[in-house]
Amino acid sequence: MFPIGHVASAVLLAQLRGRRPSLATVVSSQIPDLLDKPFAWVLRRSESSHLLAHSLIGWLLFRLLAASALSRQRSAELSDAYLSHLLADELHHGRVPWLYPVSTAKRRARDRSGRVLRIGLILEVLSAGYLAVVWLLTDRDRGVALDNRSD
Repeated sequence: MFPIGHVASAVLLAQLRGRRPSLATVVSSQIPDLLDKPFAWVLRRSESSHLLAHSLIGWLLFRLLAASALSRQRSAELSDAYLSHLLADELHHGRVPWLYPVSTAKRRARDRSGRVLRIGLILEVLSAGYLAVVWLLTDRDRGVALDNRSD
């Protein structure tokens, strides 16, 4: 999944939980890829770009680190964004190693038919559209999505 899809999933989860998404939400939604992909693509230390940072253990470590350094509310916001990344990857291609390093099992084998790519591109377009709507409906002065209620 491309970064825009992860941003959209983090923004959606924040809104569903009644939170106002922040720049920190956006950054946290990218952390699993920022940690795992360099090992696989740049350093060539792994065949998979989904390892520890894409597992429940990676999420728990991130949550503990955030909880030790930030307020309870901010740490929950950031760990939700991180978790939304894992959930989006699972829905997108089903190749998240949830129990890594205990198990490297993934729900789906690698699909080289192009079907996953086509579905992924559709999800990315929908994600970009969702973010555009959220951005257009945001009251810049108050920083919240507009609604029909009077203040």
